[in-house]
Amino acid sequence: MHGLDVAIFHWINRWPEQWAPVFIGFSEGNKTWPVRILFLVVFVTCVWTSRLRRAAIVGVVAWLASDTLCSFLKSGFKVLRPSVELVPDVIVRVEGGLGYGTASAHAASTMAIATAFMLVDRRLGFVWLFVSLMTGLARINVGVHYPSQVLLGWCLGALVAFGLYRLSLRLWPEKPKVSESPQEAA
Repeated sequence: MHGLDVAIFHWINRWPEQWAPVFIGFSEGNKTWPVRILFLVVFVTCVWTSRLRRAAIVGVVAWLASDTLCSFLKSGFKVLRPSVELVPDVIVRVEGGLGYGTASAHAASTMAIATAFMLVDRRLGFVWLFVSLMTGLARINVGVHYPSQVLLGWCLGALVAFGLYRLSLRLWPEKPKVSESPQEAA
C-alpha cells in the first residue's frame, strides 16, 4: 500500500512548476493576515445570518476539534512525512514539514468546515469542498503529506463535523418554520 501512496505522491508532487504558486497559496494561505481577516469576516457574516449560524459555529468548533485530533494522532502514531522520508526524491516547496504527518490537519480542518456548510447550505458547502480538495492536493504538491495522510485528514474532518452537527441539533433543535398559508398550517 505504501508503494501506491508514494507513486501517487510523486505524480502530484511533480505537477508542472507553474501551478506551484496556486498550490502554495492553498497550502500556506491560512498563515497570512489577509486570509485570516477574510476568514474572520466570513465567519462573522455567517454567524450574523441566522440561516448560516449553525454551519459557522459547528464549522469552527469542528475545525478546532479535528485539528486537535490530528495533533494527538501525530503524537501517538508517528508516521513520517514525505519531506522527511523521501529526501532527495521530493520537491519541497514550503518550509516546515519536518514533524510527523500521520493525518493532515489542513485537510481535516477544511473538510470539517466544508462538511458543516454542506449540511446546512449545499451551495456554500460546495465552495468549501473545493477549498478543502485544493488544500489537500496542495499539501501533497508542496511535499509535506502523502495522499493517505490527506485522505485520513479529510475523513476525520468530515466525521468530526458530522458528529458535532448532529449534537448541535440535539442541543439546539431547529425552530419549526412558520407556514405562509393557512392551508399549510392545517
